[in-house]
Amino acid sequence: MQKYYLILIVIVGIALTGAVFGSLYLANNLPQSDLMNNPEDNGSVNPDDFVFSFYHQIAKDDNTSNIFFSPFSISTAFSMVYEGANENTADQIRDVFDFAPDDKTRWDDISDAMKRLNHENGFYALEVANGIWLSKLHETKPEYVDIVTSHYNGTAKSVDFVSNDGVDEINQWVKEKTRDKIQYILERGSTDDLTLLVLTNSIYFNGKWSNQFNPDRTSEESFWTGDGKSVNVQMMKIPVDMFNYAETDTVQILEMPYLGHDISMIVILPKDKDGLDSLEMSLDSDKMNEFRGMMERQPLTVHIPKFGFENEYDLIPLLGALGVHDAFDEHAANFAGMTDEQVFLSKAKHKAFVDVHEKGTEAAAVTVAIGTLTSGPPDPRYEFVADHPFVFVIQEKQTGQILFIGRVMNPTQ
Repeated sequence: MQKYYLILIVIVGIALTGAVFGSLYLANNLPQSDLMNNPEDNGSVNPDDFVFSFYHQIAKDDNTSNIFFSPFSISTAFSMVYEGANENTADQIRDVFDFAPDDKTRWDDISDAMKRLNHENGFYALEVANGIWLSKLHETKPEYVDIVTSHYNGTAKSVDFVSNDGVDEINQWVKEKTRDKIQYILERGSTDDLTLLVLTNSIYFNGKWSNQFNPDRTSEESFWTGDGKSVNVQMMKIPVDMFNYAETDTVQILEMPYLGHDISMIVILPKDKDGLDSLEMSLDSDKMNEFRGMMERQPLTVHIPKFGFENEYDLIPLLGALGVHDAFDEHAANFAGMTDEQVFLSKAKHKAFVDVHEKGTEAAAVTVAIGTLTSGPPDPRYEFVADHPFVFVIQEKQTGQILFIGRVMNPTQ
């Protein structure tokens, strides 16, 4: 009777605004069954196509819940999986995630992203890390391990999956990479002598608003959640400051930069309080680029609710609906680039947490206060009052790379 290797994926993302964290867990088991305004065009397919396809897949079956995930973390995880895939399995993953078919182009892209995104200075910290954890009992092809370590800057280590030592080491790595925000992603006892390997990916961002919210101005206000209902929220307020802003007949678009101005949050607010469905249906990479290109720096009054929530997604049905099938089929999966055994993805999960608040460092608050005192902005031309559901994106400004995306239906959930 043939044995089948299982690959389990758990991707965890955490964002505080302030800070964004993410982590991926990928394990193989052997069970007996079971751009500033215009992102650069480098000739490859726009990765935002996956971002919004995945977003629409989540949103179409649930129009009442908050959404938050890291497309960058999911894509990076499956890029590592793709490196070990062959034939139709590889074709399906590549088509859904828009990976470059040429190895050198793909490896150059990921190496560039790893170098560009890993950044820490007095303004903000941004770190992306990968790891491959290998069973001491089973063999993974050395050339596959070399790809992960060389091109994805992954750390490789052999661990004991029979005891809990391997699980404990992986959880400690995740805890360190996410600065204690994710305590663990593997339960003790979740690996055994049939576990082949674990791949981990983490993303961490910690930044402070460039335009500071004064906590003294935060007050309780009503937020419309739909169906004739509303909740009381803590509404953060900036009476007037300069922001990149645009509006159409149906939406308002606000960009809120973090200190350093390399990373920003774009908030897209329907003018109609019941207009989120229409907005979501229209969102794609072209629309996002259109919004980026429309924005101009203007004096603005901003009201944004404090919000924090956690989401968990089973990626198998979501990616299956987008066209990834063979990777999850024990008979059809082909990961010959990873191992000579028959392997398939048996579990793929993504967990994400976001927390948006007023807080910043004391030095940052002083800097902003000085700027306000010496050169105050003119009277506001527009008001941006997010008192009903909206979509938000956390992006790298230079390239337009979307690190996180979500929607707020109820800030109190």
